[in-house]
Amino acid sequence: MHTMERFCTCFYRPFLSSSDNHERWMRGGALGTSARAANVWRKKLEEYEQPPLDDAIRAELEDFVGRRRTELGD
Repeated sequence: MHTMERFCTCFYRPFLSSSDNHERWMRGGALGTSARAANVWRKKLEEYEQPPLDDAIRAELEDFVGRRRTELGD
């Protein structure tokens, strides 16, 4: 295994924290961890595509949920 391959599999770059110096961080918008996390979930939500589901399975699930709601008093 090459050194670069080991680096890529042994280490990761955190996506919520920043290793930029203060000046670069300020130029980049000075986003804190909460703002970065909010950007990540918004982007993931925008990119989400519901996977295909067989109509028969969907009908069974809807029937099950309906029965459980009735049983649980929802």
